[in-house]
Amino acid sequence: MIDSMKGKVCIVTGANSGIGRATAAGLAKNEATLVMLCRDNACGEEALNDIVSLSGNDSIELMMADLASQSSIRQFVKDFKHKYENLHVLINNAGVNYNRRILTEDGLEMTFAVNTLAPFLLTTLLLDTLQSSAPARVINVASKMQSKKIEFDNLQGEKHFSFMQSYGQSKAALITLTYEFARRFSDKGVTFNCLHPGGVNTKIAKNLKGISGVISRNTMKFFKSP
Repeated sequence: MIDSMKGKVCIVTGANSGIGRATAAGLAKNEATLVMLCRDNACGEEALNDIVSLSGNDSIELMMADLASQSSIRQFVKDFKHKYENLHVLINNAGVNYNRRILTEDGLEMTFAVNTLAPFLLTTLLLDTLQSSAPARVINVASKMQSKKIEFDNLQGEKHFSFMQSYGQSKAALITLTYEFARRFSDKGVTFNCLHPGGVNTKIAKNLKGISGVISRNTMKFFKSP
């Protein structure tokens, strides 16, 4: 049985669907003070209302940020720190996968920007609050696909682009960053962990076009629901 999270402030990114929504619901049921960080306001509101109804926990807030935008992440952190003095748990769950090369407003390849750089920036900007709230924890949702080799000379897919390579190396890089954060900050009251959630039927393949998208979405029907 999970101990009560009452009084613990938690952020879950991508909390409106899939693994993020299930995680947010679990934290809410255990009385956490929860911030659901989402990009889509309508989807976020629907998830928020559902989780409040199921958990009976009204200490839940929806906050907005586009994790593909570094300025949006910085604005979220500014807004969060204005409202909350503490942060005990940060769960970097949000992720994307595209089978075509798309650039963000910052000129970065979308998959790497959202899956790797966004958790890095968000965690870095919140480290002071995490340390002052210690003991605190950061959890990064990785993937078994991290076994893909990181192409350091092609991180942005500018030489050639493969959605399998792009997604895999974004998660491999996230795991590497998790180890480095742990090395630097575990003795400062903040623990860092990453996990492979297993095969879960989420919306991660919704942006895949063509035959690869059809195959991915149909394969995921055989995975567990969040």
